Amino acid sequence: MDTKLKARADELDVEALHNHPMPEGLTQPLQLYFQTMRLIYRRFKQGDMGEQQAKAEKRAAREALDDAEFNRKGYVYYTKISRTFQHEIHKDGLPCASKECRLWDIICGIDKELI
Repeated sequence: MDTKLKARADELDVEALHNHPMPEGLTQPLQLYFQTMRLIYRRFKQGDMGEQQAKAEKRAAREALDDAEFNRKGYVYYTKISRTFQHEIHKDGLPCASKECRLWDIICGIDKELI
């Protein structure tokens, strides 16, 4: 987990611990993480789960957040490349799946059979 994401998760932990409302502007993975942590803290305080289980679930939530945020960033990056390619580079009108279009393969590393 990168330091920026870890710091944000730490901030959300404190807010979830005190049962604050969900902060605005969170990405979907951070929203899910916040809600998960709020539930874990509440269940721990109520005695519905022990300390070891709470720690294990928090660790699993952090791992899931890291995976989801990595996937989200990859999707955003891929979307930007795709939009740039479609709008700026491909002004010649060639369809991306045409045999003449080798640029797509070179830039994105995507095999034509997958398009």
